[in-house]
Amino acid sequence: MQKLWDMRKVYRGELRIGVVYSLSPLLVACASRFSQTYPDIMLRLFHFSSISELADRVHDHRIDFALSYKPSPLSPLIDTMELMSVSLCLIVKSDSPLAVLHEVSLRVVSELSLVLLENGMYLRKMIEKLAMDNGITLQPKAEVNNSNLSLQMVRTGKWCSISLQKTVIQFPDLIAIPIKEAHNSLVMSLLWLKNGYQKTAAQEMMRLIKENVEKDGIL
Repeated sequence: MQKLWDMRKVYRGELRIGVVYSLSPLLVACASRFSQTYPDIMLRLFHFSSISELADRVHDHRIDFALSYKPSPLSPLIDTMELMSVSLCLIVKSDSPLAVLHEVSLRVVSELSLVLLENGMYLRKMIEKLAMDNGITLQPKAEVNNSNLSLQMVRTGKWCSISLQKTVIQFPDLIAIPIKEAHNSLVMSLLWLKNGYQKTAAQEMMRLIKENVEKDGIL
């Protein structure tokens, strides 16, 4: 039925999109524009804390595409469109003495009270790789399985964290400070099932996302 609607340029049906937490503001902004143009398409948006779980949903075709960071390793059954590279940052409360810094070294970060995502999660793997490549050992004081929870803990002023700049966009009391050694740590990407039928609606939403990133540098 969906293929028939697409052939007739009848924009109906549903569009299932997965997104990681830090990129959800971008997806919401694009979804708002999309719905104005295609009001008869039902949007189903799914948030995931785990990039690997999100990739699994794409692989099993339980979502039409995902807005995520490029997994490594990447399944040969998944196609990607790279949007831009992003770097890891130190996340602190806005009244922290560190908040005035324009950049911070990984060694300084290692001496702070850190709350990090638990071992095994994709972002934590990237953090540990960065530390290992620079001969630094990170010993967090707390671990969580959810990015939002780590940010809430940073808001208390008792902890700092390592994440991506755009994770703090919804928290005006948090500051993201670039880590000196962390250049282009992750690649923001669109993921979809290779050789699978791609709905016209999915193509249009991905075009909006790519256009938004190219125009505004994410948001």
